[in-house]
Amino acid sequence: MAAIESHGNEELARANAALATNGCDAALLSSLANVTYVSGYEVPVPIGAGAEFAYGIPLALCGRAAPEGCLIVPDGGASAAREGSRLGALLAFDTFDAFKQVDSQASYLARIREALTQAGLAGSTATLAVEFRTLPHVVGALLAAEFPLLRLIDAGPALVQARLIKTAHEIALLRCAVQIADIGQQTLAELARRAGRTEFEMWAEITMRMYRAAGREIPIVGELVTGPRTSVVAYPNGPRERTTEVGDAALMDISQRVDGYWSDCTNTHVIGGTAPNDQQLKLARASQAACEAAMDALRPGNRASDAWDAAEATFQRQGLTSAHYAGHQIGASVNEPPRLVAHDHTPIRAGMVFAVEPGAYAGPGGSFGARSESCFMSHPLFDLSSRVALVTGAASGMGRAMAIGFAEAGADLLLADINAEGAERTAEQIAAIGRRAIPVTCDITDLDALDTLFERLDREYGRIDVLGNVYGPGSMSQPEETPIAEVQYVIHGLVVARFRACQLAGQRMLRAGRGSIINIGSIGGVTSLGRGQATYGMGMAAVVQLTRELSTHWSSRGVRVNAILPAQVMNAGLEERIKQNPGLGDVFLRGIPAGRFGQPDDIKGLAIFLASDASAWITGAIVPMDGGNLAKNSGGSHPGMPGIESNLT
Repeated sequence: MAAIESHGNEELARANAALATNGCDAALLSSLANVTYVSGYEVPVPIGAGAEFAYGIPLALCGRAAPEGCLIVPDGGASAAREGSRLGALLAFDTFDAFKQVDSQASYLARIREALTQAGLAGSTATLAVEFRTLPHVVGALLAAEFPLLRLIDAGPALVQARLIKTAHEIALLRCAVQIADIGQQTLAELARRAGRTEFEMWAEITMRMYRAAGREIPIVGELVTGPRTSVVAYPNGPRERTTEVGDAALMDISQRVDGYWSDCTNTHVIGGTAPNDQQLKLARASQAACEAAMDALRPGNRASDAWDAAEATFQRQGLTSAHYAGHQIGASVNEPPRLVAHDHTPIRAGMVFAVEPGAYAGPGGSFGARSESCFMSHPLFDLSSRVALVTGAASGMGRAMAIGFAEAGADLLLADINAEGAERTAEQIAAIGRRAIPVTCDITDLDALDTLFERLDREYGRIDVLGNVYGPGSMSQPEETPIAEVQYVIHGLVVARFRACQLAGQRMLRAGRGSIINIGSIGGVTSLGRGQATYGMGMAAVVQLTRELSTHWSSRGVRVNAILPAQVMNAGLEERIKQNPGLGDVFLRGIPAGRFGQPDDIKGLAIFLASDASAWITGAIVPMDGGNLAKNSGGSHPGMPGIESNLT
C-alpha cells in the first residue's frame, strides 16, 4: 500500500471555512463520516460489545469557537484516537467497567459540557451547527437545558460543501482503499476460472486476501451474486449457498473502508473460463461503454446529470435503458453526493472522486447482468479553488459562460459589465453554485472606470489570479465609408482598453509571481471576414499581437497570456442578423466543418484549461474555437455543407 503523506489538517480547515460561510460559530458533529473527516481518526463502525459499553457515540467540536477542534470518544478508543486524531484536544468519557460501577451517560454529557464551555459557548447566543440526522436526543436535551441561548442549525449542508473536493490527503487515502479493492477483484477473476465453488467459499477467499493486504480486519460490504440472480438489481443479493456452474455470471460489487475512507468497485465475469454468449457480450459491452461515457462526462464545468445523460444515451443506442443511477461520489462515506442521476445538477469540479457504476441486466427470468464500476477522479489540475478571477463582459454570452465555468471549477469572481442587470443575474447563478461573485457596473472602454474596477478588486479580494478579457466593441461598415470616429472607438475598446486591463491585472500578477490572462479575440483577427468588418478585424489582429507581446514580456515572471479566437458564436445580435438575412446562416455554416454555430458554453472548457495549472507551460498561444473554420481551405467542402449535395464536390 502507498504511504500516506501528512498534509496538516486541511479537512478541518475546509470544514471551519464552510461553517463560517454558513454563519456558524461552532459545530458539534456526530456522524461517523463527518467526525472521521474533520479529525482524521477512523471512527469505528458501531458494532459489537464496544459500542454497547459506551453510552454515546464519538463527537467532534469545531468551527470558529474551536478552530483546532476537540474530539470526544469512549475511553476504550482513546488510545487509538490519540494516535489518529489531528484535532487539538481529546476528551474521553467513561464506559462500562467490569470492576467498578460507572455512569457512562453522566460522563458522556460531562465531556460534552466541558468541550462547549471551553469553546466559550456557555451563556452564549452563538450559532451552533449540529447534525439533525445523527445528533443523539440526549445531547439535544443537554443543549436545550444548559445552553438555551444557542441558536441551532443543521451542519449537514456546510459539511457537504466542505467535502465536495477531496484534499491531497484524502486522495492518498482513497488510493490505498482502491488498492485493497483491486486485490478483491483480482481474486474474483482468479476464482471465476473454475466452476464448482459456492458463493460463500468465494467471498471468504476474497475477503481473507483483502484483510491480509490491509494487515488487519477492515469493514467490507457489498454483494457477490452468481447465475440468474445477476439478471435483476436487488442489492445486496449475495453471497448465498449457491454452487457456481460453467457459463454463470459472477457479479461482485464490493466496498471496503481503510483508514476511514472507502472505495467501491464492481466487475462481472463468466464462470469457468468459457467465452461469453451473444447476450452476455452485449450487456457487458453496454455496461462498460456506459461507464466510460459517464466518466468522460465528469469534467469540470459539466454537471452530475451530464454523466447520467451520457450513460443513458449509450444504453439507448443499444436498445437498453438505465436500471439504476450511474454512480456517486465517494470519500469518508461509501456513498455521498453528488449522485449521478438526471435530477442532480451539481457542477463537477476538479478534485471530486466518483464511483461510476452503470449496469445492464437481462431482467426477470433472465440469466445475466453486468455492472461496471470504477473509482474516477476529476483531475485536480483543472481546479480553480481559492483563486480569484475578473471577467469583463460577464452579463451575457461568452463572458457569462466563462465566469460561470470558472465558478464551477472553484473560483470566486468579480464581474464587470455595463449591463448591471445582466451582471447581477450572472452573480446569482454563481451564488447558487456556492461561490462568491461581486457584480460591478463598469464601462470597460472608460480607462478611469477600469482603474476604479481594479481598486474594487483590491478591496474585495486583495488578489487576482485570472483575467478574462472578454468585452470589446464591434463595427460593421464598408471601409471606404467608415467614420474615423468609429475606427477610433473600436480600436480604443479592443486595443487600448484591453491593454489597460491586461496592464492592471499584470501589475498585480507580477507582484504575486503567477497569473493567467485570457484575451478573447476572433478568427477575424487572423483572416479577413469581409462583410464590412475591416475595423473589427484590425482591432482583433491587434489583440492577437498584444497577447504575444505580453506573453513574451511576462511569462518568465510567472504570468501567462493566451488568446481564444472564436468563430460565429450564437448570441442575440447574431440571431437578429440571420433573421434579417436568412441566407447568412448558410454562408457561415459553409465555413464551419463541425456543422453548427458555437454556443457560449463552448468556451467553458477551454477557458478553465487556460486559467488552471493544466496549461502551466502554455503561453502566447492563439487558440481557435471555431468548429474547424481556420483549418478549412476557403474552396473546400465538408460533409453536410449547405448547398453541397455530395461530400466529394
